[in-house]
Amino acid sequence: MDRFLRGEDVPYNSLCQVWQNTTQPDTVWDVPIYEEFFRAVRTVNASLPREKQLRVLLGDPPIDWDKIHSSDDYGRWDRDTYPAELIRKEVLTKGRRALVIYGDLHFIRKNPRNPAEPAHTIVTLLEKTNATKVFTIRTLGYGLDLEQLQPDVVSWSRPSLAIIRDTSLGLASFSSYYPRPLVVDSEGKSSKPREQQTEFPMHDQFDALLYLGPQATITRSELSPALCTNHTYMEMRLGRMKMLGMQPGINRLQEYCAAFAGK
Repeated sequence: MDRFLRGEDVPYNSLCQVWQNTTQPDTVWDVPIYEEFFRAVRTVNASLPREKQLRVLLGDPPIDWDKIHSSDDYGRWDRDTYPAELIRKEVLTKGRRALVIYGDLHFIRKNPRNPAEPAHTIVTLLEKTNATKVFTIRTLGYGLDLEQLQPDVVSWSRPSLAIIRDTSLGLASFSSYYPRPLVVDSEGKSSKPREQQTEFPMHDQFDALLYLGPQATITRSELSPALCTNHTYMEMRLGRMKMLGMQPGINRLQEYCAAFAGK
């Protein structure tokens, strides 16, 4: 990634390992938006002197899929401690700053199961051991119409960044931002009714919201249909998901690709 962002010639078969060989066995990182992000940074760097160029640190723990032949080999991955240590080493100790892009639940401060306890996340790990304050932003894409909490957001420019401390959006309950309960059992079902879950304000979890517009206006990056006809890719993805018992993910990928069959 360092060589690619400096503008060097990196063969595509090597570059794609960045998003295809992670701890996540499904297609989550294979959608085009991530490759497009890396290429956008490379384009920006082309106009900057070397000392001003941006780096992209890859935050997922290193994994060697050639050594994984069963779910026992796969084990469990701490996908918060590794990036927190990486940020501490490559950013904070060098007096640098970073924009950290992760799923939003890697940024929460309180444990949804027990708000009296801190969550185990990138943010809490950094704030616990470093004299720094992380500014956290919850991006509102799929899953929530912010208009339900504050109708006048339809008049906001798009995108808009809103600091939420002591505002109506910040005082709204954290659970109101997640239509699906976050407290679930091993089968993915709610372990207790929402009315029995402890409520606490959203501004205890995040500092700001990034509003992208109403749900009807948001598009989603989808897997390239070309990958559906790439036998090597499909064998790799389906094989990894099958090995880890991810049948729902297998079904979704097969159904998605079936829609492009014969086209």
